[in-house]
Amino acid sequence: MTKRHSFPRTSRLTNKHEYSFVFADASAFHCKAFTVLVRPGQADNARLGQVVAKKVSKKAVDRNRIKRIIRDSFRRHQHELDNHDIVVLAKPAAATMPGDKCHCELVYCWKQIRKKLKINDHHKVDE
Repeated sequence: MTKRHSFPRTSRLTNKHEYSFVFADASAFHCKAFTVLVRPGQADNARLGQVVAKKVSKKAVDRNRIKRIIRDSFRRHQHELDNHDIVVLAKPAAATMPGDKCHCELVYCWKQIRKKLKINDHHKVDE
């Protein structure tokens, strides 16, 4: 039986103070389409915040697509990221990149985070 992947409110950064906490002292991981900021969190689980500015794409539909891809990727990999607070910043390249390529970029970032922060792989989930 596979583990149920969900994205409840407890898995989200929801206010300015939580975002500021991550921005204040985070480790940064970069790929072509995203910059991922990570900081050990105070919650019992990994939490996600997303920043997709108008500079990335003028069209709301494109920004929303990017946010859906980020949420979906995080939802699938959150159990591998322990109790870290994560903010994903989209770059303009994400707007023109196909969805599967964006997902691959994020999987690369999640792997880099686990490797650099020495997070156990005992919660390995299918990619």
